[in-house]
Amino acid sequence: MPSGLPCAWRPHDVLHLWLGCVCFTLVQPDSPSAPVNVTVRHLKANSAVVSWDVLEDEVVIGLAISQQKKDVRMMRFIQEMNTTTCSCALWDLEEDTEYNVHMQAISIEGQSPASEPLRGWEDGLREQR
Repeated sequence: MPSGLPCAWRPHDVLHLWLGCVCFTLVQPDSPSAPVNVTVRHLKANSAVVSWDVLEDEVVIGLAISQQKKDVRMMRFIQEMNTTTCSCALWDLEEDTEYNVHMQAISIEGQSPASEPLRGWEDGLREQR
């Protein structure tokens, strides 16, 4: 690096910086709409089934689910391809714990925006009796 230049970048460094900036999911104009009617059912002490609907005219080939305990940084990300199923089991949950869960539909054109947050356990996860 030449002396006297406070910030000299090597081409290799610039490439790494550029690649680091483009490694995120882009929502394409033709990508599917966000899943709707996201609900939790079959709630147990440590598991639940999440279900949702997709718009009638959209062809969905996969799903992505992000699950995060409220006020905790770590996130679980589930992605399934080659499926048209509109439900997914969440496991290893903790009772009396609130979670933030978002769904995304995946099509040939790309990934949808995230759904509205899942409703159904605002007061913490409790088994349905």
